[in-house]
Amino acid sequence: MHRNEQDILHQIHKRITHTPLYAWVFLGFLLSYIVFFFVPIFLNANHLMQFPSYIPIMSPIGTDLHETLGDTEKWFLGRNLSDSCYSMYTPFATVVYSLLLVVDPRVAYAIISFATITALVFMATIPPLWTTSTRRLSPITAVILTTGLVSYGFQFEVERGQINVIVMAICLLSFWIFHNHYRYRFLSIALFSIAVQMKLYPAIFVVMFVRDWTNWKENFRRLAGIAIINAALFFVLGPKGIRVFFGTVAGRITKPDIAASNLSIRSFVNLPAKLVGKGVHSFDWTWPVKYAGVIELLLLGVVAACIGIVLLVAFRRRQTTINQHLLLACTAGALLIPAVSYDYKLPMLAGPVAMILDKYCFDTPIGSCERKWTRVLVTLIAVAYSSTLFSYVTKPILLASNTPAVLTILFCTTALAVMEHCCPRRTDERTDRFSDFSCMPGERR
Repeated sequence: MHRNEQDILHQIHKRITHTPLYAWVFLGFLLSYIVFFFVPIFLNANHLMQFPSYIPIMSPIGTDLHETLGDTEKWFLGRNLSDSCYSMYTPFATVVYSLLLVVDPRVAYAIISFATITALVFMATIPPLWTTSTRRLSPITAVILTTGLVSYGFQFEVERGQINVIVMAICLLSFWIFHNHYRYRFLSIALFSIAVQMKLYPAIFVVMFVRDWTNWKENFRRLAGIAIINAALFFVLGPKGIRVFFGTVAGRITKPDIAASNLSIRSFVNLPAKLVGKGVHSFDWTWPVKYAGVIELLLLGVVAACIGIVLLVAFRRRQTTINQHLLLACTAGALLIPAVSYDYKLPMLAGPVAMILDKYCFDTPIGSCERKWTRVLVTLIAVAYSSTLFSYVTKPILLASNTPAVLTILFCTTALAVMEHCCPRRTDERTDRFSDFSCMPGERR
């Protein structure tokens, strides 16, 4: 009987370890759907189907876009903006938004909305084709696209009239042009500079413009050139434009909005203090409130360290194509580091997450030394990403902010990058395909 039980357990373990990775990804999406949507909506303690207002809506729709267009119009009319909720990101962004002043604000909102839909479809479907050998859409791509179009973050993005998805799509296109059509690298840099000028935080992706990791001189000249171009664009509207811009940035850094819908690290560590102020005493918030500043610096250091580790691995591997690990790590950094980073930026994860999941589920054979941990890490990425598809109003207090989910994605990505570097694959000369090898002692680079 004991032997039969061992055989049964062995068969169960064998089936689990040989289950395709994409099945675990789908299981992660299903788990998030049950925990963060089905249970709070249908199986709540009130025994009633809940209809929560899961987006902090504002009137009229497209408020952020309308405010930006209003401030842009005031700028060109020479009016004082000192009392205005000035929403421009750079002087160059003011010039770009001025192109929409020739149409009715409702038409401008419709243009931005349809462009946002197009950008998300592009992000979730095309970039994975660039980095996989199959060159065709996978089931994971279909799942990320369909769930992304109805996700909380995407609806939040469209409701506000934001352009984060558009900016991320421009960044991905610029990376593809740079790595796959190097002769058009100046077009790539121009597109990237436009993205940086529109939202500023895409500057973190500048490390993607490294083609030959051994050519320090060329890399320095290129990155310095990008920095000079973007610094020069600050002067598009003259000294006054620069002064207003940096005043706006300073105000957002010193007085960020502390809310569950703000997934920045600063908001996350200061959220307990706000909960205490509202009389939420289900947990002891004394310690995190007292040491919020220290915790914020620690988490920022951890994020920087993770990105640095992935960057070091990329340097050691000398990868000449788009590095999926580095792209996803930088995306997580773009979400976590700014003091104000609302949940409408979450759809930016769609493209990088689709690329990393496709890489491990369909394109990269897994060595026996890393099979178990890769399965765990890929599943955690799927669970963390799919949890961001749902609003904070359907989540428990400790998981209301999406910061832990994005941190989980960053940690798992870092671990996958290190593990892939420590367990290199050899290339079979007969088939020119990766062979499945175990990590042997001394096989580290």
